[in-house]
Amino acid sequence: MRSIRYRPLLWKLLGLMAFLLAAPTWAEETTTPAAKEESWDVIYLGDSRVGYARSTTMPVVRDGQKLIRSETEMHMVIKRFGQALKITMLETYEETADGDVVSFSMSMNNPPFSSMTSIGIRSGDQLDITTEIAGKKSHKKVAWDPEAKSPAYQQRLLEEQPLKPGETRTIKVFTSDSLQFSTVDITAIGEEKVKLLDGKLHNLMKVASTMTLPGGVKITSDSYLDKEGATLRTTLPMAGLTMSMFRVEKSAALKELAGDELDLGISTLVKVPRIKNAHQASKVVYSITMPGEDPAQFLIAGETQKIEKTTDPEVVTLSVTQAAKPKSGDSKTAAVDDDYTLPTPFLQSDDPTVAKHARLAVGDEQDAWKKALLLEQYVHQKLTKKNFSTAMASAAEVAANLEGDCTEHAVLLAAMARAAGIPSRIAAGLVYVDRLSSFGGHMWTEVYVAGHWIPLDATLGAGGIGGGHIKLSETSMADDAGAPITALLPMMTALAKIKIEVIDVEHAR
Repeated sequence: MRSIRYRPLLWKLLGLMAFLLAAPTWAEETTTPAAKEESWDVIYLGDSRVGYARSTTMPVVRDGQKLIRSETEMHMVIKRFGQALKITMLETYEETADGDVVSFSMSMNNPPFSSMTSIGIRSGDQLDITTEIAGKKSHKKVAWDPEAKSPAYQQRLLEEQPLKPGETRTIKVFTSDSLQFSTVDITAIGEEKVKLLDGKLHNLMKVASTMTLPGGVKITSDSYLDKEGATLRTTLPMAGLTMSMFRVEKSAALKELAGDELDLGISTLVKVPRIKNAHQASKVVYSITMPGEDPAQFLIAGETQKIEKTTDPEVVTLSVTQAAKPKSGDSKTAAVDDDYTLPTPFLQSDDPTVAKHARLAVGDEQDAWKKALLLEQYVHQKLTKKNFSTAMASAAEVAANLEGDCTEHAVLLAAMARAAGIPSRIAAGLVYVDRLSSFGGHMWTEVYVAGHWIPLDATLGAGGIGGGHIKLSETSMADDAGAPITALLPMMTALAKIKIEVIDVEHAR
């Protein structure tokens, strides 16, 4: 039985992330072309066709060992605030017939920035991973979980051991986008009438899949199978929209896009009544509702965010308070974990151009807080080209090109802060957009000064933030913190369900 195909669908704020293959140097190989299987799907976001996917599976032999090679290739064009974001992905796994991963490779291609590549080679109980971003390679080892399988294994397992309606199977998988181990629960629901692209209703078997990532974030999808076991449709809720994949012939998949794609930036906004001077507010109190979920599990509690439960398990009260500014002479850099001070693959604080910008920004200033404010203003003023066609660039790339959206402002400021001796991390969540009277996906920076994490937003350049930011996640972007997409998944889930009501707004006198 050919069954559900699970491909992690990647996000960067209000856009999807995907990856393009950077093939490793392999040992001598032989293949059996006649046994190669290929399928094509078209990708829809809402009612708009945004791209296509191609999947292949074939047997290969590496150094005399028989393996299975699976590839997933995706091409998407997504509009964000009027600009086209073009993304290409090709992800490859090689594994044994039992699903034991031998190697993987993946990379992301999002012009005009360079591709991000990652290659993993299994060696006993270790996975050796090489990542290249902006031409710079980094290496790390991950302890291998002996129970983990490849994402493609569940498909073969269901072919050999089909599920009956009501039956559930759980497997552990390694995913190349997060470089972490996750659990997948697969349940056969039963037959349903499902509309396909021909406009007709078809009796198909519904199979529900839930992937639980480290930290408890869940990604759910539904697949619909015909009697031969072919997956004809897959749906995934995404930021208030639905991503769908339909099985088609190659010619239909490669058909040129009509150019009427929805604008993802606009479509995922969360409307609220206008908040007067939200970013200057000393405190804003919100009522947060998420149908079917406990909102508290998606929010970060801390010095600037307080969460209060209510009698309704789907509603919490969130108080967002402006951070207290350090007093002059009290803003020495405090000790903190190395994850927040050292260079990382995305925050290359040791990059010569990043370091140069940091020196130009702070000059002779020695006070840590004053340096942080100078850095925020510098990034805000230098990134004059607000480019929404980029998924996510590294700090080194942004330092060289000086363009991008909120993610590029955030990573450059974080890297420059570290270069200037100030610990930093990345925050992601929602920001109030006054001209649209809405909240939208956003990323900003936090610096550690005088023993406190203090938010800065180089996109706004206001010398800190007020009550108009709602934080959903935070990350050091260190090697062991997972890929950036891991920090962004709570925002993706929240945008799909969140309802925001403003209860009170306070301004300092």
